[in-house]
Amino acid sequence: MITSSDYTSAQKRAGKELLPIEKFKERFLACNAPYIIVEAETGSGKSTMVPWWLFEQGNRVLVTEPLIESVVGTSEFVAGMMGVDLGTTVGYRTAAEKRDSKDTQILYVTDGLALVRALAGHNHFDVLVIDELHQWTTNQSTLEAWAWSLLQAGEAPFKRIVVLSATLDSAGLSRKRGNAPVFKIPGRQFKIVDRARGESIEADIRQLVRKGYDVLCFQPTQMAIEKCLEELQGLNAELIPFHGRLTREEKDLAYVTTYARPKVIVSTNALETGRTVQPNKNRRLAVIDSGLERRNELNNGIEGSFIRAISIAQEKQRRGRTGRVGEGLFISHCPESNRDAYPVPEMLRTQLSSTILRLAIAGFDASDLPFFHELSEEALEEGKRSLIALGAFDTNRNVTDMGRRIARLPVDVHIGRMVMEAERLGVVGDILKIAACMTVGGIRDNTGRWQRFTGETMSDALAERDVFNAISRRGYIFDFEHLGVFGKAFQQASYLLEKLDSACWNLGIKTRSSGNRLAIARALCAGMVDHLYKVGKDGEYSNPENPLMRALHHKSVLRRLPARPDWVIGQPLDLELVNKQDKKQTHHLLTMVTSINPSLLIEAAPHMVASSRRNYRFDGSRQKVRCEHVLLFNGHELECEEIEVDCELDQEGRRVWNEEMQARISRQKELAWKSFRLINRDRPVAVRGLEALPTLPEPKVFDRKSNALAYPALRIQSKAWVITWFKSSQEAAEQNSRALDAKAVLDVQEALRRAACVPQEPQTTTKTAKKPRSNKSNKRSRRARVGQTATAETPMESKLMALAAAFSKR
Repeated sequence: MITSSDYTSAQKRAGKELLPIEKFKERFLACNAPYIIVEAETGSGKSTMVPWWLFEQGNRVLVTEPLIESVVGTSEFVAGMMGVDLGTTVGYRTAAEKRDSKDTQILYVTDGLALVRALAGHNHFDVLVIDELHQWTTNQSTLEAWAWSLLQAGEAPFKRIVVLSATLDSAGLSRKRGNAPVFKIPGRQFKIVDRARGESIEADIRQLVRKGYDVLCFQPTQMAIEKCLEELQGLNAELIPFHGRLTREEKDLAYVTTYARPKVIVSTNALETGRTVQPNKNRRLAVIDSGLERRNELNNGIEGSFIRAISIAQEKQRRGRTGRVGEGLFISHCPESNRDAYPVPEMLRTQLSSTILRLAIAGFDASDLPFFHELSEEALEEGKRSLIALGAFDTNRNVTDMGRRIARLPVDVHIGRMVMEAERLGVVGDILKIAACMTVGGIRDNTGRWQRFTGETMSDALAERDVFNAISRRGYIFDFEHLGVFGKAFQQASYLLEKLDSACWNLGIKTRSSGNRLAIARALCAGMVDHLYKVGKDGEYSNPENPLMRALHHKSVLRRLPARPDWVIGQPLDLELVNKQDKKQTHHLLTMVTSINPSLLIEAAPHMVASSRRNYRFDGSRQKVRCEHVLLFNGHELECEEIEVDCELDQEGRRVWNEEMQARISRQKELAWKSFRLINRDRPVAVRGLEALPTLPEPKVFDRKSNALAYPALRIQSKAWVITWFKSSQEAAEQNSRALDAKAVLDVQEALRRAACVPQEPQTTTKTAKKPRSNKSNKRSRRARVGQTATAETPMESKLMALAAAFSKR
């Protein structure tokens, strides 16, 4: 093994230019600050030399990178510089593979793996180096904030934190990290010519190849890469795609420098950082930038994949991929001029459930960590609500035993919850395969050739399991494409399945499976309690939390069904694509869909079940208040039935009952008053002086036949009213020195009591004492005035009118 000084001397002897960062070696090693910021341009050597220097000071160094390509490529390069075999002094680890040993002193890892190791207390390193921090992934942000908080408290597992970046807001970060020292280092750059863009990206590539350039082109998606390469067919050049779905061997083709023809590499942002792409011998490298990238963002609580313009800092980073070993050329095709200076941190545009859970287990509340970018209370609250729904938090927001077990699985919390439920139901083996496929985004490709491996029509998750089993039984496979499977995704899923098996063994979970479909569906429901969807009129699905209609993904096996299932669970996805007219279109989709009975969700998450009552009404035929009783699951209406309401227990039912009774009392009072006015239209002035009825008591029984409130209390009240009236009449009689016949009083009381209970105009042709009315016109006039037609008099009515006439004659 050689030292960094030996390496530098060898470079000098060979006449090679030193890396720009080597001029800062003494100053850097003399700095004893616990937090150091190195802002170095691309090509300066920061990712290779800084860990080497720290190692030579006697430190074990943990270096985190945001991309797998950077982890593998940089570790290989550093091992070569130091003259050691990869996996000894220098090694690497990713979620899918590892190459290290107990002797490894410089370990390159993905930032997610570093976070898990640190929070789990497995750290055995002295210095934490966070490379490419300008990307501010969720793992980078969490790891940096967590390490800084412990460093301040004197409890950090690391002696020092060093952050590296080419385009970092170093001044702002320094202010928030105790005025940490900043080393600004220029890059090793040859002249880079900025040229105006041509008619299209493909036209610019063709022109540059003819001029002798190798070309590195950045496109936002795999689909855009394939479209670009298709347009370039026939070009005399090596056409090399570069994206996450490719195998390691396929990616290594981009770094070959011995092609006889020019090479054209069309890549996603995977080559934006990390290992340098060098041109062929005697050629120059040109970079053509579409100015776009695909990134995940939250939209109304749904995580989607959108095509967005890159920031100015990212464009600077892409531009710096050329001009490292010779003169370069840069062409930008970015469609937007008004862009952010720095990229939006991942934590501000993605879900935080997994991060919140892991921090809580480590004893930290995500709300209290000193993140460089402040998190919104709404995002934190949404993450905590999701953990409560999954059973990882209790209602007091404390971590449950299930939550602790979920956090030990190398998958998202939703998928981890499925595994916990599968353990109870005895289908762990099947769920682990489904979990592995879901985590890598699915193994089925868009060709549909995979359909021969499954007859599934009710569940995409089970279809993934069937295809995975079929491919696994074939042994080693050279060509995945003809099987309809993404080769890289299948390999990642296979490796993840091994890790899940190991994690389950450590948790004491048996991985056997009965294969019971209903049990598998129940386990899937446990992890998707907040992803229940109901079909709409057009065969699309909606969720109450996000009423946007969603279509089944074109790969979904449920599309084979003649009719869409009423209820499904699935993963929502907003996917933005560019059509043939180069216009963006956002597709609102459901992926990994499974048709279910909602009762399965009630079993899996009873704490999310609620009921409510609505549409109260009074049922006159049954003399009861009735309403609709609704069963809800996470806002979804599952059942609705009409029930009778116990008004003693239901406040709303009591209110409806009281309103109905008061309305009836009001109607009866009006009828009684009309009766009073009708019966007494010919009475003495003293009787006409009464202006209102006495107050009626609360109702007890309503007589529908007579349409009146007929019960003793009212009769007593009516009697009091009659007696009151007769007292007034008696006073009038005594003023005229006439006696009142007691028997007549009783008869009139009986008649008025009946009239009060059954309002009815007494019809008569008897002349009154005040003014005789004998002609027919007067009779018609009076009938029109009271709204009744003349009918035959009853005996009681005749007696009543006779007594009234007797009073008037006195």
